[in-house]
Amino acid sequence: MDSAPNLIARARTLAARGEARQALDQAARATDLEPDSADAWKLHGSLSRRLGRFNDARDSLAHAHDLLPDDVPVTMEYAGVLEQLENHDRLLEVLGGAISRQPGSVR
Repeated sequence: MDSAPNLIARARTLAARGEARQALDQAARATDLEPDSADAWKLHGSLSRRLGRFNDARDSLAHAHDLLPDDVPVTMEYAGVLEQLENHDRLLEVLGGAISRQPGSVR
C-alpha cells in the first residue's frame, strides 16, 4: 500500500517531468490518506493552480494554510491564488494575519 510521503514524492517526480495531471492524481491520493498533511495539500494546491483549476487550488491551499499558518511559502502561494481569483478581502486577511504573527519578517 502506498503511503502519503511516497505518493507526494511520486507526484513531485511526475510534476518535474511535466505530467501535472498525473501528479495531481497522486497528490489527491496523498490528501485522502493523510488529511492532516500540509505538504500533500500544498502540493495539490500548487498543481491545481498550474493546471488552471484556481478554485481547487484555493481550497487546497486554504487547507494547507490552516494546518501551517506560519509557513511563508504556503502563505505566499495561497495569497497568489487569491489574487488570481480577485478575492482581495480574503487576500488582505491572509497577509494581515501573516504580518501580525511574524511582524519582524516583513521588510
